[in-house]
Amino acid sequence: MDKTYRRKLLKLAIGAPLAFSVALVLDIDPSLSFLGPLMVLNTIWLFPDPIGLKRVLILKFLSLIISMCFAAAFMAGLWGINSIVLFLFILLTGWVIQTWKPSTVSLGLLSPGFYLPTSVLTSSAPYTTAVYMSLLLAITLGLGWSIDRLFWPIFDQQGIERQVSKTFRIFEEFSDRAFQHPNRSKDGVYGSLEALRERADASIRATNKALKTAGMTGSLAPSDRETWAQAIGLQARLLAHLLAISSLLQENRENPLLHELAPELSALGDRLSAIFAELSVAIVSKHPEIQLRSPNIDFQNWQSRLTGMRVTGKTRSFDLASRLAVGAIEHRLQGLVTDISKSLAWLETRRSALLANLPLALETAQ
Repeated sequence: MDKTYRRKLLKLAIGAPLAFSVALVLDIDPSLSFLGPLMVLNTIWLFPDPIGLKRVLILKFLSLIISMCFAAAFMAGLWGINSIVLFLFILLTGWVIQTWKPSTVSLGLLSPGFYLPTSVLTSSAPYTTAVYMSLLLAITLGLGWSIDRLFWPIFDQQGIERQVSKTFRIFEEFSDRAFQHPNRSKDGVYGSLEALRERADASIRATNKALKTAGMTGSLAPSDRETWAQAIGLQARLLAHLLAISSLLQENRENPLLHELAPELSALGDRLSAIFAELSVAIVSKHPEIQLRSPNIDFQNWQSRLTGMRVTGKTRSFDLASRLAVGAIEHRLQGLVTDISKSLAWLETRRSALLANLPLALETAQ
């Protein structure tokens, strides 16, 4: 018995007795009370969640079956029960379920989708039965969904997107504080950056955990897991660059050569903050046409100013320690800009893949 199966089984063992208790509290006919545990089974076991569809499916299924139950109550009161009405109603219910739902979950919905309206049609009090069935359906579906999210939650792609977006937002704040406040006290800057470092570390660890859980539960395709693993690796490298650069900048607050390059460095810091904010939005955006500008130009402006000073010999007026420190900052900035460019390329590749799979995703969501 693998880990995913055991976890689903434990979720079902928790949810099914609770769902049966709901049927007893609502005083549902004993012949219908099994539908509560069946709804929990559908929610936990049968609904896949490869692209965050579970909540949408539950809401659609709930609205569909409640509508069918009350339509059945109306037909029962208008025409009474006969085989022709039942035959037509079952065909209509099956057609709507198959039309509204992905084929992978249709079989899980057909049984309750037929049985609930049929029970209303054959009831002596159809409207009362429709109300009770609707309450049972809504409560037990919500119960199954809640248990699925609380116990060993399945992290879908949207959850991982939000977590990666959160990390980029922390990077935005990190780079803003590291580059834009050179005159603040060293202790104050270190304190704020240390808190941001801890937040960024925790966010990257949370993304890793979500990705591993998604892999164990099968809620992400192998190709998607590789894609997100690449994004996490890039974020870990970006954080390492930011930590090294912030440390170097703070240690060289009094470096006269660095002061000469302050305008270009400030512009580069503005661009880095902006690109992290844009990446944070673009990761979760549904509009693939968003254009992001690379920080290469701003870095080249800073590097060109430094190269010009070297060519003219102006840097020789500064001591060796100052020149070496600026060289170390240049090296780290080059690594940061390179990995940001890789992050932009990763995002573009992911967008292309999403656009290529868009017709399939739309078909699945129908």
